[in-house]
Formats: sequence, C-alpha cells, structure tokens
Amino acid sequence: ELASLPAASSAEPPEPSAERVTWFTPDVIGTYSLALTVTGEGGLTSSCGVSVSAVSGDGLHVELFWNPPESPADGSNACLHLLHPDAPYWFHYILDCYKENCGPGLEPLDWDNPGDDDNPRLDLIESLGFGPENINLGVPVTGHIYTVGVHYYQGMGIDEAEVFVKIYCGVSSDMPALEAGPVIMRDYGGSPDGNDFWKVAAVTWEGEGCSVTPIDEMVL
Repeated sequence: ELASLPAASSAEPPEPSAERVTWFTPDVIGTYSLALTVTGEGGLTSSCGVSVSAVSGDGLHVELFWNPPESPADGSNACLHLLHPDAPYWFHYILDCYKENCGPGLEPLDWDNPGDDDNPRLDLIESLGFGPENINLGVPVTGHIYTVGVHYYQGMGIDEAEVFVKIYCGVSSDMPALEAGPVIMRDYGGSPDGNDFWKVAAVTWEGEGCSVTPIDEMVL
C-alpha cells in the first residue's frame, strides 16, 4: 500500500499489489511511505513499512501542482513553462518549453550546446486536475537566466485555481530553492489565451547551483 505521499503527488500505489515483486514510481520530490502486509495460511497478518525519498536527478527541476487535494470532478488544466533567456516572448515554438512543444514523445527542443544535456524536458504532464507537471534541465548553461511561468489553460467549470510551484537546483537536491504559492489563477470563460498567466521567478544558473529571484506577476 501507499500509506502517505507528498502534498503535490498524484502517484499511484505500487503495482502489482499482491506479488513478490512490485513497482512504485514517485512523481514529485519528497518522501513516500509504503506499507507491506502479509497474511499467513492461518489468517495471521504482519505489517512493516519503508520510506522512499525521491530527489532531483537534474540540474534544474521545476514542479507545478494545483487545487489539492485532487477531486474526481476537477477537470482544470494548468500548464508549466520554462523560458530560455533569448526567447522574445512566451509560447515561442522553440525557446519556451511547455506541453505543446516539449512533452513526452516529442522531439527535444534544441537549445544551446550540442547534445541533449541542456535541452529542456517536460517529463510529466497531467492534463486534468491537480497535476503534477515538471520540467527539467540536465545541465543548465552557466550564467543563463531561465524564467518559470504558469498558464491557467482551462478551468472546465473551476473558475479559480490555487496554484503552487517548486524550483529545485542541483542533482540529488531535495530542498526547493523556491516554493511559490498558493496563488489564485482564473479562467475568464473565453479563449484560453485570455486566462491568467503567472510569471513565477527568474532562475540564474551559477554552475553547481542557482539563485532564484521571485517575479510573482499575474498577467492576462
């Protein structure tokens, strides 16, 4: 069983649940508690627990979640963005990583150096309700200033959402350089282009770590 999980997580319990070997995949950085209960032939049971700590495996790791705890009726959709310092605007087809151009199964965006180490990856997308989503850069470019943003794409009946972002810097990091939120983001009932966009923070990569400057500006 999955006994407890971080507030931002939507991780599924271990599967299969009743075999000698099972698999569990954490979806956000934090500590997860797993419980094992064994029933003998005589009906007696015994239980034990173990904690699993998930840490960042990349230089820059950004997480988004919204509207906790998750509700089956929540079909809202918030979208995480990571903007390259040379980008002329948000939603740029190459220099802004978000779900339309940067998600699983898509060709990686070609940013600065040869190879994929400094190319952004949106490894996890949750389209309906709660999240989480994450964007990662394996080896950010020293001196670059990356900007983190969130677009409230659609509410699907949820006109306002409580939105949270965590930014982690450094491989094996388990302490966020910034925790932002909750902020209220709104769906105004028209095109998604008219909904709130939150400029969260600027991240300056300093070689082995980063400095984070909050922006905290809401625009349409």
